[in-house]
Order: sequence, then structure tokens, then C-alpha cells
Amino acid sequence: TSANASNVVDKLFSNDVSMVYNYSAEVGYVGPVTTVYTADKDTLLSQFDQTSSLSAGTLALTYDGNEYNITITSNETFGTLIDKFEEIGISATLYNGELKLNAIDKEISIDAAASTSKLTTNIGLVYSNSLENITSSSKTVDITTSTVEERTGSVSKHADLETVLGSLNISSGSFTVYRNGQKASITIDSEETFKDLEDDIQEHFSDVGIRFKDGYLEFYSETKGVHVSTGSSVDTSNITSICGLSSKGDVSRSSRELYKANGNIALTTSGLFARGDVTEGTFTIGDAEFTIDENTTLNDIITQINSSSETNATAYWDTVSGKFAIKSRVTGASLINIEAGTSNFTDILGLTTSEWNDDGSLAVTKLNSNAQEIGNSAKFSINGTEYTSTSNIISSDITRIKGLTLDLKSVSNGETVTVTVEKDYDTIANAMKDIVDSYNNLIENVDKELASDGKLNDQSTLKLIRNQIRSLMVGSTFTTGSFKNLASIGISTEAASSNNISVANIDKLEFNKDKFIEAYRSDSESLKELLVGNGNGNNGILNRVESVIEQAVASASGYFSSADNSFSKQISRLDTKIEKATLAVANYKARLESKFQHMDMMISKMQEQFSTFLGT
Repeated sequence: TSANASNVVDKLFSNDVSMVYNYSAEVGYVGPVTTVYTADKDTLLSQFDQTSSLSAGTLALTYDGNEYNITITSNETFGTLIDKFEEIGISATLYNGELKLNAIDKEISIDAAASTSKLTTNIGLVYSNSLENITSSSKTVDITTSTVEERTGSVSKHADLETVLGSLNISSGSFTVYRNGQKASITIDSEETFKDLEDDIQEHFSDVGIRFKDGYLEFYSETKGVHVSTGSSVDTSNITSICGLSSKGDVSRSSRELYKANGNIALTTSGLFARGDVTEGTFTIGDAEFTIDENTTLNDIITQINSSSETNATAYWDTVSGKFAIKSRVTGASLINIEAGTSNFTDILGLTTSEWNDDGSLAVTKLNSNAQEIGNSAKFSINGTEYTSTSNIISSDITRIKGLTLDLKSVSNGETVTVTVEKDYDTIANAMKDIVDSYNNLIENVDKELASDGKLNDQSTLKLIRNQIRSLMVGSTFTTGSFKNLASIGISTEAASSNNISVANIDKLEFNKDKFIEAYRSDSESLKELLVGNGNGNNGILNRVESVIEQAVASASGYFSSADNSFSKQISRLDTKIEKATLAVANYKARLESKFQHMDMMISKMQEQFSTFLGT
């Protein structure tokens, strides 16, 4: 601080005041980018394949009483499939995305049980009540168009039919499925997969299935026009709330994408992440190294990151978006240090890009800086000089003003903020008053115990310590400044007067705050020298008082330690005397008891002799 009020800060401005948790490293997997399209004859049937539901295989059908097996290859197009239908006499056309089969006046049916191809499911063939009664001449076949939106998605893979229900925190219990209002109660086992759940549902409704579209879970019917809904008030499984299932058209659809990865699954589990499987080993966040083994979960890593002071970061797993987010604890425009080690974990999350040697060891790792959103540093100027700081707390090593720390609260572009800095006289004066009050309490309590009726009236050493402290507080001392004693700065004993000649308060100090502040204003260096010294051999009054007290309370040689030892020895001597006196009393008692016993025997003998004498 400076002695006089001054306009220290002429201008404070900032493009953006730095914020705590100023950036995050959210890494997403970008899926393939397509648009809604209408199939044509060159479109591959495999475009509409789903997990475990492939169009390639054999399609068993009956046409005009004859059985046929149409072989569908992995590179089959709608055009080549139409040719195969035409070869057996079925008229097939593809117009505006609709595949139409026209059997004229003949009957056609597809045998799903005998077919290995899932074409009817994948492109949504229209049928009546079952796969055995598929199309007639009046029915059409619609193809399903697929849309993949461009988005920054999860580092995790989407859930599929092989995903275990419990991995999404779906609990065991009852679950209700409705087909056109008809109810089926399903028992969910959290250890089973979605495929197992589909099989359970199809025991009640053979045409109701489960599929995933871009990560969204759907319960649907293969029969066109059939409405499927899920969930009731009596369900005990949480699948409806976990997935956010609700009706959308004729299907029951989840409200969000579902992912394989979650906080409780071991990171090294195969098939969790879009960029590959996580390997065991080490990685670094900040200055902290972490280890992944076969049992380490995402929650374990997050807990370790958040509890370490060396990471300077916090992390969390966003279960809704399937993203791993890591945020800096350090404000300003600086990156989080992230390095791969012997594990590829940070590569899998997209936080780093690394190269590996043939033996699996790390060759080089690079931080993906574009995966981090950098915060802004505070920009400001003091007296026309511009500064940049990663923190809103601007300490004196930046301001170059001794004792001055600035706390930037908000942006003030183009505005001048004036900061007036001056000495805080009241705080210093109040601190000195506390010292005076403590001295008065000390003297009062010690004098009470040293009085003629006090418990310590014979403690001459304590009296000496008390007098040393008083002498320092009321006496004069050598200084190079203008103040020689405490009275000169407003700390003195009560003055005698014609109206008051009592010496009762002769040892009590009084504090004159105004006089103390006046002395502080007029010559702060002399006041400092008087109280705490100047470092040149003069220790100051308060330091010398402290020295006397420290010597008195020293653990080994101090007064209180010596007094304690003396009292302990006195107590020990008294205990010894008491013990000896007690033993002497016991011995004397024993001797008396022996004499009384002997006397009783003599009396008894005399009585016996007297009785004999009388009898003769």
C-alpha cells in the first residue's frame, strides 16, 4: 500500500474475463454423412441391413403353387432382385422408392421359417397377419429409406441387439408390450441382451421385433399398420424411463440414442468404443499418471482424475450424449496436458493421436488441441501498461504495486476504473488495542494469584517474569526514531490527578486510539521500530515481550516447565511420606493388636485360676 491516496488503476478492460472451468475437451465420433434417399435399381439391398439382420441369404417363397428359393447375394441390388422375380413370373417394379410385386391373379407367399434372408424385415415388405400370408396382387412393397445425420456423436458405439440390458442400467422386472392394444407381460432379465428380449416378446407376438436405428431403440411390427406401444403403470423394470420410450407413429421409440459404454463397464471390454478397444496400461492428465487394468471402469478413472490435485482438471461421462468431458481447473487460455502412455485410452477418446512401435510400446503421442475449447485470459491495463493474466486475481507480482491485489469482477471495455489505495489505519489501531487488552488481562490474572491469599503467592520467579513484562510495556527503550516508549504513541498507565490519587490501576494500560493513529500518520517507520524493531539490533518492545514469554513457556527450561517439575517432585515427596506414615500406622496397629491379644489371654487365664480357687 502507499502512504497517500492515489489513482492507481487508470483503466481496466478485457475482451473476456477468464472463468473457472473455462474449457472442456469433449470428443465425439463423427458418423457417416448421408441424406434421405430413394432407392433405385442400382441401390444395394445391404444398405438396409441391420445388426444380425442381413438381406443376403435365401428367400423361400411360393408362387402359383410352386416353391422357389431365390438366392440373394451380399452385393445384390434392387435391379438384380427384380430380374430374379421376373424369371419366375412375378411382375416386380421399383417406382418412387416402392418395390411392388404383382402376382396378377395368382397367389404368392413367403416362408419366413425356411428363409435365411431378412429382406422382408429390412425393407418392410407388406403382409397381412403373418409371414406365411404375405402379399397378394392388391398389396405393395415399400422400401425403407435411411437417414444418417451429420453430427458429433459419442466416442462409444451405439447399442445393438447384442448389448446386455444391465449395461444400460436397465433393471430386471416386468415390462408391458401392446400390439394394437393387446397386452403381453414380459419378464426382463438385466443380464440378458436385447435379442433375448426380442425372443421373449415374439413368444407372444411373432411379428413384433426390436431394432436400433442410428442408436435409437425401436419396438416395431413387421405387419404394416400394426401399432406397437410399450410400458404401463404396473411395470417393475425401469426400461421405459431409462430409454425414454414413447410412441412415434406405429412404433415405440427411445427418446435418445443408446450407447454400449457406460460408467460401470470395464474399459477394456471389447466392442465398446467407435475407435477400437482400450488396452491396459498408463496415460497422463496434467501431471498425474493413471493406470488401466482389466477391471478398471470409466467411473474409476473419473474418480481418480477428480480427486487428484495434479490433474488440474475434472472429468465426467455424459450418459445422454455418450461423451467423455474433461474440464480445466485452471483459468485462462491454456490447454489441458493429455498424453498417451502404455494404454491407448486417450487415443480411443480422440484426445491424442499416437504412434506405436511393433512391440506395442509408445513411439510418439500428440495432443489433439482441436478437441479442446480454449478459455480466454483476462486482458487489462494499469496506468496505461497492458497485461494478460490467466486468473481474475491479479497479484502484486503482476501489478508491480507492493501489497496490491486486484480481483477482476466483470468486463469493462472502454471504461476507466479508478482504484484508490490508502493505509488502513483502523485495522492497525484495532490490532494494537487487542494487544493492550491482552496485557491488562495477563497482569490482572497473575496479580490475583500472586496476592497474599493467592495460590501462587510464593512463586518469586513468576513475579520476576511479570515485572519484566510490565517494565518493557511502561518503560523507555533506545530507538533511532522519534518514539521512545509506548506512552508516546498513546499507550500509557492511568495518570494520577488531584481528583484521583489511587494507585489501584497503576499497572493497567490505557489505549488512546486517536493518538496512536496520529503517531502512525506522522512517522510510521518510527512507530514500527518502537514496536517490532528495525532489523539492525533493535528488536522492538513487542518482540522483547514475546521473547520473555517464550522463555517462560519453553518446554524444557521455562518457568512453567520448571514449576511443573518442582510441583511434581513435591507431590512425589509427599506421596512417599504418606506411604511411610501409612506403613508406620499399620505396624503400630499390628503391635497394639498383638498386645491386646496377649492381654486377653492373661485375663482369661486369671479368670480360670480364680474359678478354681473358689471351688476349693
